Amino acid sequence: MCAQARRMASGTEVCAWSPTEITAASEALDRLGRKSLKSVGDEGLAGLLVIFGLALRRAAPNSPGISDAQRTAYATLYGKLLTVFSDLKARAADCPLSLRAPLEVCTALIKTHALRAVCPLLAAAASPLLSSGGTGQPQARPPRRVMQASLLVLTDAGYLLSFICDVLDTLNNDDHKMLSTALHEELAASGLLEHWARLALALASWEEGKEEAAIALEKMGKDLKSLIPLRPTDLWARTLVSGSCPSLAYLLSSHLVALAAELDGGPTYGLPTAPADGSAAGASSSSSPPPKARPPIPLLDSQGYVLRPRQPLGLYFAAPALGLWSTVLSHLSSTLSGSFMTYPAVHGSEDVVPTNYQRFVRTVFAKRLRQHGPEFQKAAEPVASAPQATAEAGTAAAAAAAREQAALDQAQEAERAAEGCAGMLAALRRREPLLDCSAAFQLGMRLARAAAFALRGCPDLLLSTSTGKWSTEAAVQALIAAHDTAAWTDDSSPPLQLQGAEAAGRLSREDAGVLAWRGLDLARLALGIARNSCDGGCRGIAPWLEPRLRSWWRAAVAWAGLWHREAGKAAACPVIGLICACRILDIRSYVSALPPGAPPADQVPTDARAAFLPGAGAYLPTIEALLRHPNGPRDLRNAPRGPPAACAALLRGTQPPHVASFATTLAKRLRLAQALGAPTASGTPGGGSTADRIRCTEVTAEVWRLVLSTQVASYHHPALWFPSDGEAPSPCGEAAEAEAGWPLAAAHVALTALPAAAALGRALAPGVLRRLDGGGALELEGDGGALGDVVALLLDWLLPLLVAAEGRWAGAGAVGGAAVVSAAVDAADSAASSAASSVAADSTAPTASEREWSAFLWTELDPAWALRVGLRLAETAEACHTPLKDVLWALAVRAPSRLQAMVAAAGTEEAQGGETAGGGLRGPSLSALRRVLGPGGALSEPALLALIEAVVGCGGGASEGPLSELSPKALSTLASVSLMPPPSHARRSLPGCSNPACPNLAGPSEASLRVKRCGGCEAARYCCRECQAAHWEAGHKRECRTAAKEAQAAVIAG
Repeated sequence: MCAQARRMASGTEVCAWSPTEITAASEALDRLGRKSLKSVGDEGLAGLLVIFGLALRRAAPNSPGISDAQRTAYATLYGKLLTVFSDLKARAADCPLSLRAPLEVCTALIKTHALRAVCPLLAAAASPLLSSGGTGQPQARPPRRVMQASLLVLTDAGYLLSFICDVLDTLNNDDHKMLSTALHEELAASGLLEHWARLALALASWEEGKEEAAIALEKMGKDLKSLIPLRPTDLWARTLVSGSCPSLAYLLSSHLVALAAELDGGPTYGLPTAPADGSAAGASSSSSPPPKARPPIPLLDSQGYVLRPRQPLGLYFAAPALGLWSTVLSHLSSTLSGSFMTYPAVHGSEDVVPTNYQRFVRTVFAKRLRQHGPEFQKAAEPVASAPQATAEAGTAAAAAAAREQAALDQAQEAERAAEGCAGMLAALRRREPLLDCSAAFQLGMRLARAAAFALRGCPDLLLSTSTGKWSTEAAVQALIAAHDTAAWTDDSSPPLQLQGAEAAGRLSREDAGVLAWRGLDLARLALGIARNSCDGGCRGIAPWLEPRLRSWWRAAVAWAGLWHREAGKAAACPVIGLICACRILDIRSYVSALPPGAPPADQVPTDARAAFLPGAGAYLPTIEALLRHPNGPRDLRNAPRGPPAACAALLRGTQPPHVASFATTLAKRLRLAQALGAPTASGTPGGGSTADRIRCTEVTAEVWRLVLSTQVASYHHPALWFPSDGEAPSPCGEAAEAEAGWPLAAAHVALTALPAAAALGRALAPGVLRRLDGGGALELEGDGGALGDVVALLLDWLLPLLVAAEGRWAGAGAVGGAAVVSAAVDAADSAASSAASSVAADSTAPTASEREWSAFLWTELDPAWALRVGLRLAETAEACHTPLKDVLWALAVRAPSRLQAMVAAAGTEEAQGGETAGGGLRGPSLSALRRVLGPGGALSEPALLALIEAVVGCGGGASEGPLSELSPKALSTLASVSLMPPPSHARRSLPGCSNPACPNLAGPSEASLRVKRCGGCEAARYCCRECQAAHWEAGHKRECRTAAKEAQAAVIAG
């Protein structure tokens, strides 16, 4: 029959099998059993596939020319062959089949549309179970035979999908991608899941079929769980909101609603309910005991049986259901944001506070669709090509063709955007359940809250890195307290009345983490339209959005900071998983929609304002815990950096001790990266493998977490104080009292992270500059990008360090440019001039603090190399542009003697040939400054260049330039006063181990590191004897003995 089937497939023979022959084939498969595949081999396997497709199609009720006896025989044969194929992966080792046989079978099943052929069988099986409707007569109970036949069809369809999913798990990347893409496209086109859901709901509508439908749903959930992470593309979303999948959408949403109501006793959103004892049905109410939802398909417990009261729950179908719903909401946001990106000047909605979020979403899409009309017509107009008089005919024709093609592409893009908006608006008006953003947000938050309550009584060891709770009970209580139900509803809606005891102990730790991650992801995506609209200029949505977004962030940070430690393992891990914890902390911003030229406050994304809420301060400790995990830098490398104003908001929302702890952790990571992966001066990797070198570039991205940005117009560093008009600067003023902890925290950052970053940058610079000088690319994804990050960080911090290290006119009298600087300041605005004059009159010799900071800045950090590298990267690394100009302005007006010395040293080195081949790191040479700052340079700034030339005493007509046009930040640098304490004082309050080279990353934070005090001075602290010995040899021997003598003298004197 296999040979005959192959001939039939080639068209050389017509199929004329009788019911007897078909039945004989089924009996032969029964007799052969596990030897079936061995009997047919590779050639017979192709015949079995043809027979399978033929049986599948002829078993359908509407097959033409097929008798009932043949149809029944074909249905039996289809089931037998399905059993053979479903075990193909296990039996392939026992029979002479090729290793690619499972892949070839799956590909053939998809290409021959076997999944589509199953759909008529599912539809026919569901018909006798559904009410005819409109007759006024109750539906007759279907015979048991019909129920069993329908259940068999449902199970067989699940087996077919399971077989393909099982094979997917065994494939390499290329085969996996090919087969998964084909499978997703076929599922979307065939409607198999919709037909399957319709039959499952029909079976569950009868008491006899509830348990069987629930078990089948469990198996389908396992298949979807492996399918959804593969390619959750817009195919799924478009299918689910097209109106062609009402049964599947209802099954997904009703299952999640029932799960939430089972765990928290909350609203069921229209699902029928029953009292706790299940005796009768009724409407949802807030009475006690809370009503239980009656889902169309019963929930299952953790053992796979129909759920009974107070039994642990299984999440077999909940996780993939949440994944599909999240895919739909992601598609909803991308449809609208894609339109924004096409025409970023058009905002999304009226500046009014919405009373109903779903109505607001519909309004946004309707308005965008109306705006697409004229834009589409404009894009579709042909672009007239104006030939240039100097161009040749061929060149002009090619340019005109290119313009016409660009206009055509723009018109097609506008048409696709308009079609997408129109389709989504129609789905919103149909009230597709998976597009209900309000319900999705509330449901996702409810599930995350229920997962938190489910951890009560958890036997595992849990700890909260975000709140510093180190016992399971305290960590769970802190997690529960982070879920604020008051912000989940509109003012016009009644408050949620949710229970907590219902969920306690009903989910395992693993399931609780999955449910929380999926629920929070759903809730965040539900707010996507509001967040994008707010970032795009619609500030009216902010009063509605911000409370919900803050509530979401409190819960998200609490879950990302909840860790568990397994027995026998030293390192703890987040309950929701390391990768999910890193993803959930991403700051999402719709940067392309930010208003151009907006003030700094509006440049902070709405997501960042909610995450970095002042007083909360839990975000940075959570990031620190992830950074200390062995695999943390790898998973944090894709975290978005956000605009500079967002970084400043992060630190202002964090307690200073947490900033110091994070800075120390980052310094350890940077030193470890340098030791393992940094290339040597010859350009070869030093000490580590290629993976270690990549790890080096991954961890340096985290330096931006520490940037107190100088890149906004209203710059105000918390470690600096800016006197107002006519006010004499004093570090003891009100501003210092208001931010008493910030100067110390800034000193901690400078003393820990910056030296480690500078050492790493100096190790990376020669190799990167050598490649650039040789004509190579910067490699932003490798060492070049890491070097750019480090240089930008050091230049950004150089301003406050310069103020702390140099007196207001330090070194000015030693150079000829002092008079130029003084004249420039005299020509500036009156406020800055009066403040500068008051300081100049009181200037004295450097203080002890200035001497300490000067030694730290010019000896330990030695920023000359960063200035040289910054100039070299200026044409490639955008991040270095603004800090570089600001630093040069500050050096020219605050420390001209230092600038003169660096330029002179660089000139000497350049004359000796040191600038070639990336070897010059002594400072910015005058030629490099002229190339970058001169007319046509990457950072063209003629006024700055003229001032530098005057300062270094090179002449060249600088005195006639616009020397009085100092930048606002240069004036701020002149008038500012440092509030940072001396380094010797700041180092005594650093958290963790006192050994500067300590590599210990144990524990969730540096502040939690277990240390013991030095027995001599009782000031230093060490995590181990090795660190104590290393620090003793590094210089603590002298410090300890001096401190001991001083303490003894104080005792004697007292």
